[in-house]
Amino acid sequence: MIIKDDLMGKKALASILSFVILCLFLSIIFYWQISIPSQQQAHNGVINISNLNTPVRLDGEWKFYWQQLLAPSDLKQNHETSLATIPGVWNGNQLYSTDAKLPPDGYATYSLTFNIDQPSQQLSILLPHISTSYNIWINGKQLSSIGTVGTTTNSAFPQYATQELQFETQAGANNIVIQVANFTNLFGGINSSIYLGTPQHIQLLDRKNLTIDVLLIGSLIIMGIYHFTLFTSRKKDFSAFHFGLLCLIIGLRTAVTSQRYILTLFPDLPWELLTKIEYLTYYLGTITIIRFLYSLYPTKPMQKLIKFSLPIVLFFSLLVVFTDVKVYGKYSDFFDLYILGGSAIIFYSLWLARKKFFFYALIFTYGFIILLVTVINDLLQYKNILHTPLLLPFGLLTFMSCQAFILCLRFTNAFRLVEAMSISLKNKNKKLRQLYIEQKKSTEIISSWNQKLEETVSARTKALEEANNKLLELSFLDGLTKIANRRHFDEVLEKEWFRSCRSQLPLSVIIFDIDFFKLYNDHYGHLSGDECLKKVAKTASACIKRSCDLAARYGGEEFVFLLPNTNLDGAIKVAERLRQGIENLNIEHVKSPKNKITCSVGVATLIPDKALLPTEILALADKNLYKAKDSGRNTIYYSV
Repeated sequence: MIIKDDLMGKKALASILSFVILCLFLSIIFYWQISIPSQQQAHNGVINISNLNTPVRLDGEWKFYWQQLLAPSDLKQNHETSLATIPGVWNGNQLYSTDAKLPPDGYATYSLTFNIDQPSQQLSILLPHISTSYNIWINGKQLSSIGTVGTTTNSAFPQYATQELQFETQAGANNIVIQVANFTNLFGGINSSIYLGTPQHIQLLDRKNLTIDVLLIGSLIIMGIYHFTLFTSRKKDFSAFHFGLLCLIIGLRTAVTSQRYILTLFPDLPWELLTKIEYLTYYLGTITIIRFLYSLYPTKPMQKLIKFSLPIVLFFSLLVVFTDVKVYGKYSDFFDLYILGGSAIIFYSLWLARKKFFFYALIFTYGFIILLVTVINDLLQYKNILHTPLLLPFGLLTFMSCQAFILCLRFTNAFRLVEAMSISLKNKNKKLRQLYIEQKKSTEIISSWNQKLEETVSARTKALEEANNKLLELSFLDGLTKIANRRHFDEVLEKEWFRSCRSQLPLSVIIFDIDFFKLYNDHYGHLSGDECLKKVAKTASACIKRSCDLAARYGGEEFVFLLPNTNLDGAIKVAERLRQGIENLNIEHVKSPKNKITCSVGVATLIPDKALLPTEILALADKNLYKAKDSGRNTIYYSV
């Protein structure tokens, strides 16, 4: 009853913690969404701004000039125009003049007029990563260029960068013109919000976004190094290694996505390299988290998922390494389908593990659900279905928090168990000490009786031991060689046979006899023959090393080995050691072709079956013994 109540309390604690984690995660998302309040959106290329107390998102309809690179002075002339929604890519958009959908490759000019009812002042604009090169003018003055804007693949050059630009406004209408070219990425255009505000507000916003990334990256790196350190102290537990590797992979992915903090450290990194790292960390992170889950909950579905996932991840990774983004980016949708299928298998595995690991798997499942939601969010954001922030790092931190809590519970439970066992041990020691004192008093009272009784018992025990030893020698030992006799061998063979039937482990038998031993007896006499048998038995006993192995005299000059849990290769090694050892005795035998004592050896190995009898392996070994004799003696013959 106590155990049941404790388990219910732990499950309640797990549910409460999971709810708290979920609320914290949703609060982060909610804060992110409301950190920049909604503003009036642009319509027909114009937006009216009345308040600059907070940064303003320049979202809405911008004027869009497809396949035209226009400077501010060119906009005064009549040009074919359409509207494009920011944030959003131009892929799939339709121009007013045609029903054809726009391709990702091409170039265009965006134009927006923003009206301010305030006098001229210094403002800043925060530009996101625009796919994949652009020039920007504000009020007719070119402020910056990222990459090289061109009209062909050869003339355009892609580059990743975020920018914070300051400019002087004018009362009334102000104009923003952005030329964009894309011939490398799968998506072209301005896919993130552009922010306008005072230099202080824009700088604060930029620093806040960058600080969040730095904190996430730093936390992931520290967590990764910490788990690698745990792995070095306990290398049998690969869960720490896989979790540490996962943290570093996601940390690297965070550095090349979101605010792309890595460009702060290495501003000249090629666009193609950053894109490849982004895809590779996605694929490698997937297989790493699967291996991490398997190391914690080794279910059969997870084992099959790993075998299925390795070739898939290898294929997509090689595709990233050896092709360009137009190829590997196009086929990433198939990997997303694999992610959905793999997630279903992971949930099923966690459900199976829940029966064995109780509430640990419950907490882990909640953490994994949050992680999966963030993965789906990032996938939909990348596919331009959603325009939400990248949440995978937050999902991973939530996931890691669940894992840390599980480890904390495990250590706490282990400590409580040790503490309870320590108290129990102290109580038992106290009782044992009391019993010892009582027993000592009783021992002192009857010590005189015991002394006399012990003398009598000692004398009788000595006589019984001598008799038992003689009986033991008669029952289990060969009288001449002092090794096991055939009766004892038959009993042990029967036990080992049925034990091997249950375990399905191999059993080996070696039968050997001395070559031309009858001629030895006839020539040297039976006393010399007996001495020869003793030496051979002693050498044979030295050839087996394990306590479970048995050497016995089978009859006359025939001996036998019983080797449980020994395959044919192992039995052959023992047989060769035996044959060489007897030959090295160098016992003279002029009636033998070798002029010394040798032996012929028959080896048999079987995996016992209830349908067979123990005598069958003996018959097989004996048969091989005679084949060894027929092969010229002093040889080993074996079969399975």
